[in-house]
Amino acid sequence: MVIRLLTLSIAVLVSGCAPKGIIYSDTVVPYTKNFSLTPVGSKKCEVQKYQLKEPVTGYNITAEWTTDYILNKAHDAGIKEINYIDKRTISVLMDVYKRETLIVYGN
Repeated sequence: MVIRLLTLSIAVLVSGCAPKGIIYSDTVVPYTKNFSLTPVGSKKCEVQKYQLKEPVTGYNITAEWTTDYILNKAHDAGIKEINYIDKRTISVLMDVYKRETLIVYGN
């Protein structure tokens, strides 16, 4: 019984089903909650932001970088009107490595 409980606990942690996903998580959530009459749009583009933390010393050393600004990426994808944005977050080892992607939808 203890082995089954331990196996189930490890599976939950590895799958990202635990709160925040201790080992790995991959979530997509709306960037905004205002969906009143929001059109879907026919085009999309992605803007990525990366973060890397040093977890050992406690000095909170963090490096962040992004691929580009939202409007430049939307323009490159042919989007003239942004309808809505989703945010996808991939996290490894409690945010030691984190990648955020904004998925922009519009026409």
